[in-house]
Amino acid sequence: MPVDDGLGIGWTVLIALISGGLAGGVASIFTTRTRIAYEREEQFRERLISAADEFSREFMRAAFVLTDADRAICGCASAAELPPSEEPQVACDEAHNRLARVELLFGHGSSAGNAANGAIEKLRAACGELVSAGPGTERTEGSPYVVAYDEAIVNHERFTVAAHSLVRPHDSMWSRWRGH
Repeated sequence: MPVDDGLGIGWTVLIALISGGLAGGVASIFTTRTRIAYEREEQFRERLISAADEFSREFMRAAFVLTDADRAICGCASAAELPPSEEPQVACDEAHNRLARVELLFGHGSSAGNAANGAIEKLRAACGELVSAGPGTERTEGSPYVVAYDEAIVNHERFTVAAHSLVRPHDSMWSRWRGH
């Protein structure tokens, strides 16, 4: 029978402690890196939401300004009664200013970026048609203003759908680990 002098058990305990410490350290590093990746993903998602919200808010404000100006122009009998033409242009410029952040965060060639760009392009075209209209001008279904305005709204809806699909939380390793 072999004689145990206590050194074998000591080494076994020491190796077990070192192995346990290493495993705990590796697990800690993995957890920390996973948490950091999750937090970065959430911060980027918040930036996307903020950019989409600012763009949509300014776009809709400009659309409402155009609608109000159109109603005012249609109701005028003479050029003296026309409202100032700067307000629709300023509103369109403000909406356009929000486009840069959308393109930066969502991507210039992304579905959201393309739709936002198309919405601004058509909104500016509608604004140009509105400004060039004379007093008492009636808008018909196929008039250039109505067509451009409707296309701007459709592009904005496309932007909203595309942005929503890009902003929603994706199935990340962290969410799978947490069971969400």
